[in-house]
Order: sequence, then structure tokens, then C-alpha cells
Amino acid sequence: MTTKTEDNICRTGSVFPLIMEYGTYLFAVLMFAGKFGTLREIGLYLPAFLWLLQGILEKKMNLEWREPLFIALVALSLSAAVSSFLSTSPSQSLHFFKREYLKVILLYVVISSTFGSRERLKRFALLLAVTGIVYLIVGYTRIATDLLRTGTIHYDETRYYATVFLFFFSFFLLQNISTTKIRRVLWTIPLIVSMAGILLIGVRGSWLALFGILCIWIYFLKESSKNIFTVLKIGIPPIITVIIIIFILFPGQYQLIKEHTVQKVQMSLRVETWNTFLMMSQERFFTGHGLDDAAMTEHYREFYKGLKGAYPVEGFNPTTPHNQFIKILYQQGMAGLLLYVALLGMLFWRTIKTFLRDRERDYAFVGIAVIAAVLGEYVIRCLTEDRSLVPLSLLLGMAGAYLNLRERSEGRGGG
Repeated sequence: MTTKTEDNICRTGSVFPLIMEYGTYLFAVLMFAGKFGTLREIGLYLPAFLWLLQGILEKKMNLEWREPLFIALVALSLSAAVSSFLSTSPSQSLHFFKREYLKVILLYVVISSTFGSRERLKRFALLLAVTGIVYLIVGYTRIATDLLRTGTIHYDETRYYATVFLFFFSFFLLQNISTTKIRRVLWTIPLIVSMAGILLIGVRGSWLALFGILCIWIYFLKESSKNIFTVLKIGIPPIITVIIIIFILFPGQYQLIKEHTVQKVQMSLRVETWNTFLMMSQERFFTGHGLDDAAMTEHYREFYKGLKGAYPVEGFNPTTPHNQFIKILYQQGMAGLLLYVALLGMLFWRTIKTFLRDRERDYAFVGIAVIAAVLGEYVIRCLTEDRSLVPLSLLLGMAGAYLNLRERSEGRGGG
């Protein structure tokens, strides 16, 4: 005979994970949407609350605490907290800590524990691919609207879609190699469309990141890499044809991409900005200046004026580092930068090691999709951009779940 308490715990053990799973889906779908903030927050905090409540009821937290990836993430977050407390504006820095690192930890905890089964992890990867198709439709609608109205894409506003397309690209490719026949043909379409969009928008950093993603997939597929080459062989001719047609119909867009591609002024300004932020970082080299982006921008303006005798020109000179690694160095000091690099290194090392062990299993390439997305978005792309760590934490959570599958097969459940 089971007690009433045991029955309640049993029910929560089956219902809570389901709500946590679909709550996470809600967050993932709306992650890049500018609106729907309330729904996005529900998708983040409700699963986290249920994870904590379930752990209290069952007297055991479903999390692999000893996972090196989790330890590195916690260490990076502690570095952010220390730099915030020691900054000149602790309250504002702690506000940014809540907006960024609290979400990072919660997403990792929920995703790594909730999606620690093969079917759920594959389902999550499929959900991301389907979500990517929705963002492709939204992005191309914006591109088409700009072209029809002005003859060129509004670069400053549309360039964001190059980052979004890049994030989902690996999950399109994952679905393409994981299926056969007509489904493979169908998943080839978003692959080609996303590549065309990235090229057409004209963000050079995304071009390099796309190349890096393709290289890592080709390397790990090895004998199956013909699938990617087939996609490229099929996709490149129509991509080139469509782009040429667009350039003929909208010569202004051709001129914009041509000027942007060979533009040296923008790159020289970024190098100058990097050097300035490196000099600013030396003031608080070990602990950093805190996470307050507004204070960082104002500090840069004043420092720039001290160097140049005038404030940076609005809309011409960048006032953020435009480099994720330099931004972390400035905000969290050398300790934070080393921990961030260690986190990325741990992600690649642990995931690749797991993939090589389990590469014959049907879920194995989910790990490659994750590290390819991180390589493209947060290594190559972030050499010329600084951005939120929240999308990275979603990928880290998937990696944590992926690694947890191997641990469980050895009889080491989380807890």
C-alpha cells in the first residue's frame, strides 16, 4: 500500500517533467522573438520552479552536479557575481547578472535534467529545426519587404537574421542527415534557404561562421560527408542563381554588399575599439568592471574622449567591444575570460569524447549539432560581435543532457 504522499510524488514525477519539457519548448521558440516577453519568461521560470519543487518533494535534485561542464558554468557565473559586487555600480551590475547569468544557470539545470533521455533530446533538436523554419519565413518576409520598398535590405536591422539563421543551421543539417528519401529532400530546402539568406544579408562574420560549421560537420561525418557535399552540389547553383537575379532586379543590394564586403573602415574602427577596451580592461585586470552595459558604454565614451579629445561619433564609432572575449575580459576580468574559454573548451572536449564513443547510436549527432552551433555563433561569429549568453546556455543545457545519457548508461544517475 502506498501512502497519499507517495502517490502525489509519483504524479508530480510524471507531470512535472512534461510541463518542464513543453515550457522549455515555449522559451526556445520565442528566444529570438523581440516580443512575447511574458510568455518567454513563463517558459523559463515555470520549468525552473517545477524542477526545484520536484527536487524538494523527492528529496533528490535531478542534476549531475559533478559534470565538469556544469562546474565550469557555475565558476563563470560566480566570477560574474564577484565582478558585479566589486563594480562601481553594484546594483545595476547585479540587475544584469539576473537578466543574464541567472537565466544561464536555470536553462542549463532545466534542459540538462529534463532532456536526459534519448527521445526527448532528439525531439528537442527537431523542435529547434522546425522553429528555425519559422524564423526563416519571418526573416525572408522582412528581406522581401525591404527589397520591394527600397531596393536594398535594411542592413542594420536585418543583419540580426543572419545570426538567427546561423543558430538553427546545424539543426537543419542534423535532420537532413538523420532521415532518408523524401524527408531528406524536404530538410534540404531550409538548409539551402538559410545559406542563401546568410550570404544575401552580407554579414561577413556569418559567412566565416557558416564555413566553420560546414567544416566541423564534414570532419565528423567522415564517410557520410557525401551527404553534405550532395547538399552543397544541389544547393549552390540555385543559391547563386537566386542571388544573381536579386542583384539584377535590385542593383542597390548588389552595391550595398559589394561596398560592405570590401569595406576596410568598419574593420579598422573595430580594431581601434578592441585596442581601447583592452586598455580600459587593464584598470581592473583581474576582477573586471561589472556587468552594467550602460556603464561600460559611458566609460568607453569618456576614455575615448581622453584619448582623442572628442566623444565617439554617434552611429559611426562602435561603443561596445564587438568581441565577446574582450567584453568578458572588460566586465569580468582575466579570471572571467579564462573561465569562459575553459567552459567552451570543456564543452568541445566532453561532447566530442562522448560522440566518438557513441557515434553509432541514433542520437549521437545531436552532440555535433550543438558544438557546431557553438563554434559558429560563439567562437567565430563572436570574434566580431558581443552578444547575450542566453542562447549559448540553451546549447550548453543540451550538451549537459547529451553527456548525461552516457553517464546514465554507466549507472551514474544525476543526484
